[in-house]
Amino acid sequence: MDVRSRVSHGLSQEGYSFTKYFLLEMTFLAVGYITFVPEIQEFCTFAFIGLFVDFYMQLFFYVPCLTFDLQRLSRADKEQFSLMLFNSDI
Repeated sequence: MDVRSRVSHGLSQEGYSFTKYFLLEMTFLAVGYITFVPEIQEFCTFAFIGLFVDFYMQLFFYVPCLTFDLQRLSRADKEQFSLMLFNSDI
């Protein structure tokens, strides 16, 4: 399988749960933000920014880095890595 297909397959498998949990965490932070307690609002603001940056870093930085890394590997390296993952207890 080529790199584009592998990355798109991985994102199709994990993208939904990743986005679902991101939106769920943002909802909890929004509920915390409307408590009108300044300390909680400050924490929620900081956590919101952190989660937002994390979400976009994983989509727009990690995935391209993974793609470049997969393109760098030779076919034998990919087969060896696939066998290693298949035989592991992950």
